[in-house]
Amino acid sequence: MNPKIIRKSMEKIMLSDRKTKEVDEIIERITQIMERTCEDTTQRLDRLEEAQLTASQRMDRIEAVIEANATSIKELNNVVTSMYQVASLSQKNFEVIQKNFEVIVSQVKGMQSENRHIIDHLFGIQE
Repeated sequence: MNPKIIRKSMEKIMLSDRKTKEVDEIIERITQIMERTCEDTTQRLDRLEEAQLTASQRMDRIEAVIEANATSIKELNNVVTSMYQVASLSQKNFEVIQKNFEVIVSQVKGMQSENRHIIDHLFGIQE
């Protein structure tokens, strides 16, 4: 065999080995980048899941508050209706009391007139 041919063959093999090492290094770097990206993505997903859980819990609390407010509003509506009924009855009672008072005042005036006539008659005050 010719030494030149052997040398050329050896150079080709060495070039091939060098290229293989370069490709291996590139693949290793890509693998590291992919692993870091996966870790970052996993951490982001974990944070998103935590945020979603927090938001869900917050929504549950808001829903409970809304339900409690709806119940309170119904109760307040019942109280207002009852207060309106009480006010209506009080107004009616006041009107009856006022009419009774007017009747009493009228009767007192009538009695005053009668008393005046009786006093005039007894003491003989003449006009």
